[in-house]
Amino acid sequence: MEWEAINVKLLNEFTRAMAEATKNGKKIRKVWMTTFNIDIGFVEKYILPVLVDMECPRNLMDYEIMQHKLFDQKIDFRLFCDQRVLSGGSDKLTTIPIHTINTKSFQNSKNLGTQCLFHPKVILIENDRNELYIGAGSANLTISGWSKNQEVYSFHKVETIEQFKSIRLFFNTLINVVKNTQIPPFLSLSRFNANSVPKSSAEWDFVHTFLNKDFLSFILSEDTSELNVWSPYFSYNIPSLIELFKVTSPDLKSVKIVADKANGHHFRIKWSDVIEQMIQKNELTFYSNPLPQDERLEMTHAKVWQSIGKHKSRFAIGSWNFTHHGTASVKGKKNIEAGFVYHHIPKESILGAKIEVKTTHFADEQLLKDEQLGLTEPLPFLLAVEFDWKEKTYVLKFESLEDEALSNYQIKLPGIEQKQNLIFKFDDQQNIFLENTRFTVANDEAVLKEHFFQIFKNGDSIIKDIFTEINFEYRRAQRFDNLSDLIDSLVFERESGYSDRMSLRASMADYRDIEIFDDIVATVSQSNEITYFRMFLAFKNLENKILNSPNTKELHKRLFVYPGCLLELKEKVVDMQFDSQIFQWFVLQEINKLKNVASELYSNLSTQEESIRSEDWNQLKCDLPEILSKVKLTGQQKKQFKAYLQLVMQKQSYV
Repeated sequence: MEWEAINVKLLNEFTRAMAEATKNGKKIRKVWMTTFNIDIGFVEKYILPVLVDMECPRNLMDYEIMQHKLFDQKIDFRLFCDQRVLSGGSDKLTTIPIHTINTKSFQNSKNLGTQCLFHPKVILIENDRNELYIGAGSANLTISGWSKNQEVYSFHKVETIEQFKSIRLFFNTLINVVKNTQIPPFLSLSRFNANSVPKSSAEWDFVHTFLNKDFLSFILSEDTSELNVWSPYFSYNIPSLIELFKVTSPDLKSVKIVADKANGHHFRIKWSDVIEQMIQKNELTFYSNPLPQDERLEMTHAKVWQSIGKHKSRFAIGSWNFTHHGTASVKGKKNIEAGFVYHHIPKESILGAKIEVKTTHFADEQLLKDEQLGLTEPLPFLLAVEFDWKEKTYVLKFESLEDEALSNYQIKLPGIEQKQNLIFKFDDQQNIFLENTRFTVANDEAVLKEHFFQIFKNGDSIIKDIFTEINFEYRRAQRFDNLSDLIDSLVFERESGYSDRMSLRASMADYRDIEIFDDIVATVSQSNEITYFRMFLAFKNLENKILNSPNTKELHKRLFVYPGCLLELKEKVVDMQFDSQIFQWFVLQEINKLKNVASELYSNLSTQEESIRSEDWNQLKCDLPEILSKVKLTGQQKKQFKAYLQLVMQKQSYV
């Protein structure tokens, strides 16, 4: 394998891998990514456009168009990250699913330990020919990982059954942990049984924590005499870790380290007498980075392992730091890690010049303390939250991870004003379950803006997590700028659809201080612009659209989802200040009429694929003004006018 620590943007490598996967007209079907740390804004701005062949988004409408392309192209894009890294908060401008991992939820969590991190940096790409490409290395999904750090990363096409089985085990384990029914099952072995390369020809293994063998069993052998490692982070007790290496490799004589320096000066290692003795015996030596160093480089975050033996040598890149947790070398001290182990070592040396170390090269207690992650304790239960755009309802999926009783937990969900108590009960078998698992939102605009929920304990926020969104096609995000534009679209019978000529709903448009399209809602009179003729023609055309709905699903969208739907029309009419009370009365009557037409059609459709909630129907109803009390007429004129209104109502089928 040709290797290099990446000093060009990893985005270029990802783009090349995507180009290879889509060669000869192939389509992307799946892109799954794992990371420890995550910058959601970076993913949305730079990675998502590569999937749908777009320029980087410049405004909120671009983000909306981009995610509709993802949906229309049926690309299954999702992210997996450690639950605790979201606690600091991040913006999220799309509906891409992000699954947070609670490390206590793994079946062997006791073997992993309480300090376990979900730490792999893996990218899976699958096309419509069931061809798989896998990427792995040291780079998190952050701007630093993909641009500013010195990282190591590689992409490979999956060719052997063994490689495929390892990848399947890795992702299926994650699927089981997050317990999300929306994640499709992994593909079968059929393609690899037919076309796979023999195991003996494989140049690499995909190695991860869920395998029966740990990382050290892959990288070390009985005749390993030299171990060369790049790592930015180290165990507090390096000598004890090296002694563990010698259990597998009794002939190990030399460990050579290329270490990143905190603040450019200090290894993240505490000096000790034992380390001094090992350095004096050449059992432990430190080397400089062999690659040219860009002054703009933030840090060398690469993790590279090279074992050299008389008969067997190995090379590895991935997420493994030089720690007990990173190498999974001790029971109860394991991270979730992954990467590639190559069967041959590169020709190039991974070591620079030898460093004559001094005590000043090593970190003091304060620096090591400052470098600690400071993550919160994982929750004692698994709580996955989904928002169903069709039902406008949150669904909570709960699983207790401890046997002890749970109490005094609350959840705050966007669109629901108050924090809600989580009510835990015991079933007949003394298993803990969550009693209240569904919360309905009256107004979904808050869900468009905010994608995070919070867990509280005794009133204090302890975790900020992210919910996933289902039934995306029922999500109403776009609107017309004003009533006049909406009426025009109906008059000219333009097709409903998503367009950059439209605006976003108010809650999204003022989401953040970036370039956005005009968010002015018409509040001045437009009755002079909207004539009776235009108004009646628009409503007639909308009625035809409604009546031509082939099924209840399409009817639902024309009533509640599409830009210019009946619900949006009703909202704009209600917000309008018409000059003429009579004109307003006609408009409101027309809306109520369309509601009744739709209701009758709904009841008569032979096959109802789905139900429309009573709450949704109620949103369409318009309260009519007391028109007789608002016009200045004599008694006789009011009598005549009342008769006129009755005639109009009869002729127009008004209620």
